[in-house]
Amino acid sequence: MFQKLSGYTVSIIVHGMVLGTLVFWKIAVPVQPELVLITSDVVETPEDVNLVDALTAEDMTTNIVATAAFAPGAPGTAGAARIEEARNDLKSQQVVAASMRADLDRPVLHGELKNFNLDSPIEGAVGPTMGNGGSDASSVDRITHEIKNALNKGRVCVCWVLDSTYSMRERREAVLKRFDKVYGELDRLGVAREKALLTNVMMFGQRNQFLAKEPTADVAQLMKSLKDVKDDESGIENIFSAVRRICEEYRSYQVQQRRQLMIIVLTDEKGDDAYALDDAINICKRNRVPVYVMGPMAPFGRDKVMVEWTDKISGEKFPVPADRGPESIEIEHLALPFWGRGDQYSMFGSGFGPYALTRLVRETGGLYFVDGSDFRGVRFNPDEMREYRPDYVPIKDYLDSKRKSPLHAAVVEAAMQSQGKDAPVDPPISFRSKT
Repeated sequence: MFQKLSGYTVSIIVHGMVLGTLVFWKIAVPVQPELVLITSDVVETPEDVNLVDALTAEDMTTNIVATAAFAPGAPGTAGAARIEEARNDLKSQQVVAASMRADLDRPVLHGELKNFNLDSPIEGAVGPTMGNGGSDASSVDRITHEIKNALNKGRVCVCWVLDSTYSMRERREAVLKRFDKVYGELDRLGVAREKALLTNVMMFGQRNQFLAKEPTADVAQLMKSLKDVKDDESGIENIFSAVRRICEEYRSYQVQQRRQLMIIVLTDEKGDDAYALDDAINICKRNRVPVYVMGPMAPFGRDKVMVEWTDKISGEKFPVPADRGPESIEIEHLALPFWGRGDQYSMFGSGFGPYALTRLVRETGGLYFVDGSDFRGVRFNPDEMREYRPDYVPIKDYLDSKRKSPLHAAVVEAAMQSQGKDAPVDPPISFRSKT
């Protein structure tokens, strides 16, 4: 029979028989466990990450359990038991973390501020800007309420940043006198025995220095140190570098002690280190640090204003220029005389603070208290100026916008060229005919 079949057909039949026989043979072969490769994105964790927040993050449980349950090759009953064990262990950690958070964040006040009226009324607000009612005492009282509100949420660390120049001596002493009342009221609320409120003072000028090595609950010692502060003779005021340094050095109080950090600045000029503005804003926003400023009123469309300065040796008074403006990034107001009416309209009070300081306050969630006590000139009504508030945008964005607007660029160029030039006070107004 096979002789009548072709070789191709015979080959198929023979191989089929061999394969059929092998199907019924069983060979024991050791099985290697399946290798499961789980990949995920690597996320860098900041060094100052708060472990309490990490433990109590709601999505932590979801991510861990989902990864274990749905990974390729996840085991059956034994694997489910391990997943449940991991879930229970994580829940126990979260309970501990929650108790830690409750202890750290619980309110620490035992009363309310009473009989703490402002010495004088605070004027209407223009964005983040407020009038100081004519005195720094009113501003300090308002800031006290801000501190009290923060204490209702948990522990607080406050750093007062005071201008150490000679021109600020009188205002520093006024604020110092107010400290007695402020911290006396806060102590009656129980913050002293709880050590809920820590305070330090930084004096800034050409150099910035803390009065105490660490924030303290002993305000009396700080006040004693304040009385011994020597005036900075450099005339340089590095405000924004001071703010940045405080955020950097006091970050541990926020992370390890879970304290809210507040910065309060007292100054009479706009600051000489505007190059550090964006760095100061970025670190304050990242660390959630509000900045409050008791500062000068910027002259409208001017960078300088004349103020009265007293020589500390002779006691004589002289008019000197002070860097307090403008209220916008660049000067956008022509410097032209008002012919026939004198120079009483050559300087206007904008009702706003200088651009850099006000932007710092605005972007960090603080308040700017405008001090116009020594401003000479006409002042705009703050409520009416609300509609003309400057654009508190990053300088880069402002310059990009100006490049796109020829009209805006022309206005700024004309305003800049008019600065410091003496136009005729009484120009001729008679025009004779040539005929």
